[in-house]
Amino acid sequence: MYSIGIDAHKRYSQITIMQENGKIINRCKVNNDRKSIKRALSPYAQDGSKAVLESGWNWGLLYDMFSDCIDEVKIAHPLKVKAIA
Repeated sequence: MYSIGIDAHKRYSQITIMQENGKIINRCKVNNDRKSIKRALSPYAQDGSKAVLESGWNWGLLYDMFSDCIDEVKIAHPLKVKAIA
């Protein structure tokens, strides 16, 4: 299982992928389109993988794209995730 953090921007998203033990195994910048997101996340789309997506103006569209690849996607309030940055 992987934990995935997504910092969404207008044209791209910054993605960090961690193992269960907290070790970061990948960080990448991905264009916000279905093909790019699927390509970036397909190696980590195992049963039980979870992602957190920062809410923003386009969170609904991005939620749909990321949930196509990952089992569980949660939305986080941007002011509550400042510590991640």
